[in-house]
Order: sequence, then structure tokens, then C-alpha cells
Amino acid sequence: MRLTIHLALLAIALGPAVDLASAQTPDTTRRQETGLITGIAHDSINGGPLVGAIVQLASTGAGSMFVRTDTSDELGRFRFEKVPLGEYLLGFFHPMTDSLGIEVLPDTVYVVLPQAMRADVAIPSGAVLGAAACGPAATRDGDAATVLGVVRDADSRQPLAGAGVVVEWLEFSVGPAGFTQRRRRSTATTAADGRYALCDVPKGTRIALWASKGADDTDILEFDLPKGGFLRNDLYLGAPQSGTGRLTGVVTASTGGRPLAGARVRIGEGTEVRANDRGEFALAGAPLGTRMIEVRAVGFQPTRRAVNVASNEPAVRVELPTLEAMLDTVRVTASRLATDRTGFAQRSRTGHGHYVSPEDIAKRNAIRTSDLFHTIPGVRVAQSGSDAQLTMRGTTGSCVPMVYLDGHRMEGLSAGDIDSFVRPETIKGIEVYSGSTAPPQFHPGMSGCGSIVIWTR
Repeated sequence: MRLTIHLALLAIALGPAVDLASAQTPDTTRRQETGLITGIAHDSINGGPLVGAIVQLASTGAGSMFVRTDTSDELGRFRFEKVPLGEYLLGFFHPMTDSLGIEVLPDTVYVVLPQAMRADVAIPSGAVLGAAACGPAATRDGDAATVLGVVRDADSRQPLAGAGVVVEWLEFSVGPAGFTQRRRRSTATTAADGRYALCDVPKGTRIALWASKGADDTDILEFDLPKGGFLRNDLYLGAPQSGTGRLTGVVTASTGGRPLAGARVRIGEGTEVRANDRGEFALAGAPLGTRMIEVRAVGFQPTRRAVNVASNEPAVRVELPTLEAMLDTVRVTASRLATDRTGFAQRSRTGHGHYVSPEDIAKRNAIRTSDLFHTIPGVRVAQSGSDAQLTMRGTTGSCVPMVYLDGHRMEGLSAGDIDSFVRPETIKGIEVYSGSTAPPQFHPGMSGCGSIVIWTR
């Protein structure tokens, strides 16, 4: 499944206006004159410069051997100096084009004046790639997203044909009986070159993505689909019980880049390791394949993200934001919502969840916020190593609920984290939902667990 995409290059003559499209071959009497071509390589998918693109300029004239190559810098810039007047092909190569399975054809540019001119190049947008992979009809309504990538063997890194790839998401609808949810799915089988394309996935939703072939698989990976409607994600398959993989990386603070010594890192329920004084960690005995890694550090927002445990894989870098910064942002952006109890009162009358009112909180006279959860049905505070973890009864047994603070989703907060940054006297109300009763704005996603919503003053 290789897509050929024709891209128009932006060519702008700087100086007197010239119709480049209708330009003729320059007069041979001016052959000794030269021009300058500058440009920027764009990453239209991620909305930034395309760094490290190999840009090539080659003359088209018979017998001419003028060829120049440049590599785009950190701002995507490239330039060609002392270019003889004439007609040229301008194209580029980049690892992303190969990963996307696209071939970007070169375009024609004309150097007709001995002055500077500009010609930009770009990877096509997600909408263009989605239409090329799934057909114009699949993206015509503007609400459909596309997930593309390559499935590889984690040990050999070779593409795998015939692997199954699945994406799931939740679809909500509102009727006379309230809102209902339905689990939707799209599937694909990889082509001979290991490529897959999943179509008709709704934009801006949270998805679960995984792949398998025989006994090899990936973890169930969670992603938030970009609002642009395109996600590129390569997947690596390995035996989940192999224990022969090794993952290395570094954990830093997102602000300032300070290494986080003692940060805890683990994959699934496997062995936990701690980062050294330089924030570096090495996790040996990990299962091969694309896996979900969990990283925690005291005072920082925990994170879960997909990583590739594969041969010759470079070290990963994980940045954690401080909980203080996260909570300050929540209080600023959600102050109006947090002080408006109407939504809380309306939801408490539906009977779909468990609600702790300000009066309930005052009566319990709790010392720690986690003490408030001991009397909530289905919620348990359990000690986990040096930390306390909130758990609930989910569809497949005990699970970790999603925590929302003042309406803001907070990934991976433990009971200890909540105790550190939310005092009982600052809480105005708590809502607790199972996965099937949570309203859409507080839904835990594809985990099948529940949600705990905390509102502060």
C-alpha cells in the first residue's frame, strides 16, 4: 500500500513579477548568470518545520549535470546558491514519507532571474493522506479520522504482512432514557509491506489501538486522536511473556529539563525500576513489542504512554509536568465550572453515580482526602509499595479509576498524589461513577473502569 501524492511547490520570485508557470527556457546569452533558491520544508501533519529533510535540485536540460543537495535545518530551512538560470526538478526525501508509505513526486521550478527566489516543499496534510488511503468519501463529512502505520517484528524490525490491527472507541447518544454508550470498532490487515490504514474513526476521540499476529501482540494502547483527523503510529509485535526486551530512557521535568532522580518506571504489572541521579533508567526483562509504560515521580503528574521495546531502539525521553502547574492551570481554566454547583446537583438527582456533598464532607471531618473514599461503595484505598492507590470494581475486576479535578482529566493520580495536593477542607463535592454510568464528559475511556470527579472551592 504505497501512495503516490503530487504536491505543488510554492515558488515565489523575489524581485520583479514573473509568471513562472509560463516561463520559457532562458536565453543562452545569460547562462553565465546564476540565482539563489531558498525554501522551507513543512510538516503539514504536525504543523511545524520538517527537520532533516534531504532536499535535491536537479536540472532537466539535456546533457546538463547540475545537481545539488541540502538538508533542512531545525527550522526546516534549505538553500541552493549559484544556480544557473534554467528549468529544474525540486524534490525531497524524509524518513516520515517512507513510514507513511507515500512517494512525493518532485515538481518543476524555473530560475529565470539572477535573483533570489523561494520554493517550499511539504509532507501532505492529514486530510490529503486520509483521502488517499481511505478514499475521498471516507473523509468527505470532515468528522472522520484516519490511523496509518507499519507493523513490524520487534526482534528483526522487518515489516509483517497479515497482522491484524484493531481500533476501538466509544460512541455516545442521548435519548429519552438518558445517554447510552456503544463500543465501535474498525479493523485492518497489514499488506505485504506491513502497512495498515484504519478509516472512519471519529475525530477528537480517545481510542484503543492494538495489533497481533499469532502469539505475538502489542499492549492495548490508548491515544487521543488529533483534531486534525490523522494519526501515524508504527507498531511492533513481540511475545508478551518473552521478557527478553530492554528499554532505556531518561525522565525529566517538562519545565527546565531537570532530571528526576528516583522516578519510578514500569511496564504493566512488571518489575518497577527507579531512575538514577541523572534521571536515567534501564528496564531489563521487558516484553518485546509496543507497550504502555507508566512513569511516576513525587510532585509530578504521572504519565502513561506507548513505547517500542524492540531491537536497536533508541532511548526514550519522558517529560513530567509538576502537579502544582497542572492544578494551577485547572483552577484558572475551570474556576467558573468549579464554583457552579448546578451541574453537580443535576447529576446527583439522576441516581447514576455516588455523590458526596459538602455536608457529607463536613460531617466526616477527614484528615486526608483519601479518607473520604473509605465509605464510598465500590472504591478502595490500597497500599502499593510506598504509595496508596485508588481502585474500583470494573468490568474485569479491580481497576484504577480515572480522576477528574475540577473537570480536568488527570492521568494516573494515586491516592497519595491526591492527598498531597487536595486537602479535604478545599473540596466542595465528589462524584463517583462506574464505567457504564459515567457521563460523557467524565468517561474513563476504553479502560472499562470508573471515574472519580473532585470539585474544589
